[in-house]
Amino acid sequence: MCDIATAFTAISTGVSMMGFFQQQKYDRREEMYRQQALEMQRRQQEENAKQAMLAAQQRINDRKRQALQNAKTNKASFAASGVNLDSPSFGAFFKSSKKTVKQDISRIQINGLTDVVNYQSEARQTGLAKEASLAGAKSRSTAAKYGAIGTAIGTAGTLAQAGYDFYKDRQPN
Repeated sequence: MCDIATAFTAISTGVSMMGFFQQQKYDRREEMYRQQALEMQRRQQEENAKQAMLAAQQRINDRKRQALQNAKTNKASFAASGVNLDSPSFGAFFKSSKKTVKQDISRIQINGLTDVVNYQSEARQTGLAKEASLAGAKSRSTAAKYGAIGTAIGTAGTLAQAGYDFYKDRQPN
């Protein structure tokens, strides 16, 4: 019969292997949830980029509407005050207003594109984090499997030696 230490070694290894398999199961589930969270975050960032683009377009449209309204108001005010709308001074004023509107629109576009690029960059980074997380999980899982296999082989060697010693002690000389 094997000694008590050998029996406890076998039991300990069995319990450790059960724990290992449970831990692997929970690690896979945890990684699955992490992947889902990162994917949701990536999608939200892509959606934010789309919304930033739409918001910039809305600001451009608002600025154009405001410029059109200002032009109408200015023409009406100048006409009511008796200013000749065909005069060079009014033409210069109108040209200057158009230039200002174009500059404003250009700034709005640049700011909007900056926001879009930032959100898209965040989405790409989140996608990379998702891939890195998955690769890390696979690597940790593989390392844990090799560790468990090593432990099992070591225990098997100990048990084999104990069995051999038990058998050898029972043989007649």
